[in-house]
Amino acid sequence: MIYVVQEFLELLYWTLWQVLDREGISMLQWAFMQRALDRPNGVSFSHIIEVSGESKDNVRRAAASLAGFADVVVDPEDRRARKLVLTKRGRRRVRFIMMRFEKEMLKLLGAREAFSQRAEEFKELLWDASAYLVPGDLASEETIVRSEENREQIPDDSLLFVEINQSESVWTEEDRPEDWFPF
Repeated sequence: MIYVVQEFLELLYWTLWQVLDREGISMLQWAFMQRALDRPNGVSFSHIIEVSGESKDNVRRAAASLAGFADVVVDPEDRRARKLVLTKRGRRRVRFIMMRFEKEMLKLLGAREAFSQRAEEFKELLWDASAYLVPGDLASEETIVRSEENREQIPDDSLLFVEINQSESVWTEEDRPEDWFPF
């Protein structure tokens, strides 16, 4: 399973990275932009720190670099916190980048249009596959519901394969290479 996930993730990540690179947008800037698109009140810096794992300074710099596409405003609920709100120009830019990424995805699929049977089936398979995962912060309500339904309908039988009264862990420690250092 992990090899399929890695291969798929690599393909998607580098395809998105190339689109963003051509547009002069970093992954951290994109994290802000895609989340702020559907949030008219903006996305908080703390949320971006949480989902990206980036430092507060990097998040602040990324937000500042989006000047002209977004405004940094004070969060009315917490006067110490800041939010990033896309401008009209920023919203157009995000939609343009999403359109470019969609075109690249269609090329990967070998489809000409998003409404083609191949693209529609791929989207449905993605929805079904992502429904097994814990929904992320970008998940739509439909995806969250689908995930909950899948988790209820498909039981986890992994405990059937592990003896509960084992004195030893089912996970064995991996052999360390000769050049392994403990620091």
